[in-house]
This record gives sequence, C-alpha cells and structure tokens, in this order.
Amino acid sequence: MEISSQIYILVFIAICFCAYKLLMRMSRKRNSKPLWHSEDENELNDLLSRIYSSVSLENLRGLLAEGVRCHPRYHDLFKVAINERQQQIKNTPVLSFEAKESKTRKTWIFSFYANYCIYWLSFVVTIFLIDSPNEGPLVRLAAIVPCTILIGIMMWVVYHCAYKKKGTGLLSWIVIMSPLQLISSFAKEGIDLSLWYFTAFDLALFGFYWFSSLRLRRINYEVKARLQLEGLRKNMCFYENAENTQNTPVIAKT
Repeated sequence: MEISSQIYILVFIAICFCAYKLLMRMSRKRNSKPLWHSEDENELNDLLSRIYSSVSLENLRGLLAEGVRCHPRYHDLFKVAINERQQQIKNTPVLSFEAKESKTRKTWIFSFYANYCIYWLSFVVTIFLIDSPNEGPLVRLAAIVPCTILIGIMMWVVYHCAYKKKGTGLLSWIVIMSPLQLISSFAKEGIDLSLWYFTAFDLALFGFYWFSSLRLRRINYEVKARLQLEGLRKNMCFYENAENTQNTPVIAKT
C-alpha cells in the first residue's frame, strides 16, 4: 500500500473519531440542559393549574392561545396538557401515547434501514457495473469500502440522535432538505422513462422514509413535552405539600 493511501486512511479514521467525540459531547450537553427556563416556572405552573381545573372545551382553546402567545417555546407542552384535559372532560378512551410511540418507532426504523440498504446497494451496483466495469476487483473494492464506512457512520449518527436520544434536529434536516436534494438530483441527472419502475420504487421508498421521519419528529417533540409536564407536575406537588405542611396547625402534647 502506498504512503498516500495510508495517510488517507489515517486522516479518515481521525475525522471519524473526532466526529464521534463531538457527537458524544453534544449529547451529554443536551442531556444536562434543563427542560424549562427557571424564570418561566411560576407562569407555567399557573397556566397548567388553570388548564387542569378547566371544565370547558372553549376555555381550553383560549388557554392554549394564551400560552402560545406568552410562551411560544412551550407550545408542545401546552398542547399535551390540553389534550389530556380534553380527554378527561369528554371521558373518551384513546390510544395511549406509549402505544402510539412504539408503533411510530417501529415504522421509522424499518423505513430507515430499508432506505439506506437500497441506497448502498444502488451505489455498489453503480461502481461494479456502470462506473468501472473494466477495473480490477481491488480498485472497485477500494472505492466501495470508504463509502460504505461513511454510509455506516451516517446511519449511526441518525440512529443515535433521532431514534436513541429522541432528538429532532436531524429529523428536521431530513424532512426539509431531503426533498430538495431529490429534486435537484432529478433535475441534474434527469429521469430515464425506460426504467420508470425503478424510479417509482425509489420515490415510494423515499416517501415512506420521509413520512415516517416526519411522524417520528412529531413524537420526539411530544416526548420532550411530556418530560416537561411530568417535571412541572412534581414541582407543583412538592410546592402544594410544602404549603399544606406549613398551614397545618401544630397540636401541643399535654
């Protein structure tokens, strides 16, 4: 192996290692961030207490508009609380969030692996049959291995951030940028009508992955909102218990 190839491999490994360390650091920083700003806690508790004490659906809609107007960053929190209160008022059984989340995640992970596996297979076929059919196997293998590693790293980053850590940043990027990338690819390379069935299959697979990513993004936002709601409820219970303890008269022993 030439020295330039060795240097290329070492640089590639170093870049992957640095990207991994940066991702882990960002993940730890994200996990240590508070779920809400401390200066907003009193107003959030007040609005949540009004939501759960409300008995009118019209009043709930007004509280949602008020909450979004005053604190737009907590839109999902108010929406989750109001949906829960609406279910309590209507007394209608609905699908639990855990079941909905599990179904959404199973659908996304299937579309995720299917999309990337087809992408990798199309890349391998292009290398072996189109770009370099007359090259030796070692040359083609040298082109495939680095790109395969890169695709694997991309898959791991998306899986780690979007699925395992339940983030929304990469999913937002996929939802917004992937259609633009697909359109630009078709505009640049064109569409071969003689292979319309492959194009239709690619579009169907892409649409399935895009839609499941959109749903997972919505679920991950709701996961964060439910964590916020759970934390605020605990604080509210703590404050209420503390006030009740202070207001309880002390009976002297005789």
